[in-house]
Amino acid sequence: MKNFHFGSHTDIGHVRKQNEDSMGYYETSNGYVFVVCDGMGGAAGGSTASRMAVNSIKTFFQHQYYPNPIEAISQAIQYANQQIFQAAQKAPGMQGMGTTCVLMLVRNDQVYYGHVGDSRLYRLNQGGISRVTKDHSFVQALVDQGVISDEEAETHPRRNELLRALGTQPVTEVEVSFSPIIPDKNDIFLLCTDGLNGLVHDKSIEGTLNSPIDVEHKAIKLVQMANNLGGYDNTTVQLIEFYNLPDKHKFDSGEQKSILGGTLINNPPPTSGFSDVSSADDANAGFNDFSPEDVSQGTSSSDFIPSPESEAYPPTPKTPNPKRQEPRAKRDYDHYEDDEEDYQDSRGSRKRRNRGSGFRLDIDSPIMQVLGRLVLVIVVFYGAQWLYKYAVKEGIINTGIVDKTKKWWQDGEETINNAKNKYNAAKKRIKDAQDFINSTQKSLNNTLLKLDSLRNKFNHITVQVTEKTKDLKKLAEEQGSKLEWILEVNGLKSADEIETKNIKKLIIPKENPKKVIDKLDDLKQKAQKTIAEESAKLKQ
Repeated sequence: MKNFHFGSHTDIGHVRKQNEDSMGYYETSNGYVFVVCDGMGGAAGGSTASRMAVNSIKTFFQHQYYPNPIEAISQAIQYANQQIFQAAQKAPGMQGMGTTCVLMLVRNDQVYYGHVGDSRLYRLNQGGISRVTKDHSFVQALVDQGVISDEEAETHPRRNELLRALGTQPVTEVEVSFSPIIPDKNDIFLLCTDGLNGLVHDKSIEGTLNSPIDVEHKAIKLVQMANNLGGYDNTTVQLIEFYNLPDKHKFDSGEQKSILGGTLINNPPPTSGFSDVSSADDANAGFNDFSPEDVSQGTSSSDFIPSPESEAYPPTPKTPNPKRQEPRAKRDYDHYEDDEEDYQDSRGSRKRRNRGSGFRLDIDSPIMQVLGRLVLVIVVFYGAQWLYKYAVKEGIINTGIVDKTKKWWQDGEETINNAKNKYNAAKKRIKDAQDFINSTQKSLNNTLLKLDSLRNKFNHITVQVTEKTKDLKKLAEEQGSKLEWILEVNGLKSADEIETKNIKKLIIPKENPKKVIDKLDDLKQKAQKTIAEESAKLKQ
């Protein structure tokens, strides 16, 4: 059973000429698989590598059921690395192409993950947002060594240099979870490329994830935030929001030990309509989707298609034969009474048959069953006649009781029909009110998105916060702005909040945004008021 909502969005941005990101999400016998990849190596090579990674992982998980999800994730990403590396060696001009990869698997309401590169997995819970993965990058290594801080890493000139990627080497090191994450209700997991976290601060991401809109609009809003701050890279996000989780989670890793010491593989769930919207059109798109410009003459696309028997697939786990149930022991009869013997009829029930000449009645025989039913019908028929003739006509039974009972029945039936009509009318009113609330909620979502979009469409500039820029009054005079405009657009009450809120960038408007913002805020308040009123009507 799927216990989560899903939303995703990807955009080319304002600078790149092609979207080199790829993503996929699909249901397999191994659980729900989510994957996001950020290609590198030029437009053709980057998009090809990321697409091949997504489809190789899909092929791997759809090939068979894997009892150990952690090992399966590691092998799936390693398999994708092998396919990209081999394709790059065979296709001239593709040498050096590669991609990042972050993969999340949901099985039995537990979360497993693996990644290579700087595409990230975040988790939002009651404690706030946190990074589940750690980038495999040059600046992250400096942070780990204590050379620079996390804040300095965000603006470091070598922040885009990777230490690991898929496809650049025959074998890559995959980082996977050592144990599953047990999500709580309302937890949100975010998979994203660095087009998002490279421009949008984690606190801003957290604010969007906590906003009162559905996950699809949250995904769109995150990508818009990156584009509003420059959109220097492709941006791709996937959001998984958990709900309706069972009270007790299953802490197994997909396999159980039998009393004989063997491994019993759980029956995998059936594969059904969980959609696949990766950037490729079909399961093999990552392997045979090369154009003539990508692959030289004489190189067949089939060179890149793996066979299920290839070494890249792990061997199919062997399931021991289930313990056979021993047949029930037959009863031994040491002797029989006189001339009787035991036998079993066609139903398997034990009978006794008289071997002598005497007659023995078998009440289970078909003939006796038919005769029994016939006797029952005769008794009921003549019994009813006797009851009417001697009991009702002679006044033994008062017919007034029958009439009253009949009237009570009719009155009860009429009451039930009236209640049913009232219920249907109330149900229709509730449905109409719910439809109105949903449409109003949708309008509110659009208003919130327009508000955030318009906040950044004023005539403005964005500056990095330094010691020189902390004097907002002087900064406003230099940029032809006003102090109150700067505070209002950036959501500040005073200049002191720049340090307390750890703000890194400031928006400097060149015109008064108050009128437009007030108008949008008014629309937002009216929409929220309407939703509250309709919700109150439903509770009445």
